[in-house]
Amino acid sequence: MKLLFVCTGNTCRSPMALVIAQRMFCESGLQGYELASAGVMATDGTSASVGAMDAVAQMGLDLSGHSSRALTPELVCESGLILTMTQAHKNIVCSRYPDQRGKVHIISEYAGLSGDVSDPFGGSLPIYAACRDSLTEYITLVTGKLSRGGI
Repeated sequence: MKLLFVCTGNTCRSPMALVIAQRMFCESGLQGYELASAGVMATDGTSASVGAMDAVAQMGLDLSGHSSRALTPELVCESGLILTMTQAHKNIVCSRYPDQRGKVHIISEYAGLSGDVSDPFGGSLPIYAACRDSLTEYITLVTGKLSRGGI
């Protein structure tokens, strides 16, 4: 099953979520998932922001090869679970693809918490690190939920 992380430009939050999830899924032995990311307002081919690269590098993760991509109908249709960073992202995805709304969730709510993942774009490294830490918390909970068979 494809799990898709969605943010705005696909240069900060969703790429960080992607590499964090790749590590956690591997470490937990969670198999059968193809992980991907996209942005509701992304242009194809932009690298991850320096702040995002630096924040995940502190965890030993690498975003240097990331290339942004726009959310497409194909990505939405082939994904079994779509986790957005904010309520606004969820609203955009659901309004563009109303027949797919059942698989679209805010990452925090899917993890059993609440709130949006703040956009660190243009912020300092501590702001990116705080975003990374929030994503790590949510993805830890998502990994546990999926490991128990949740969707």
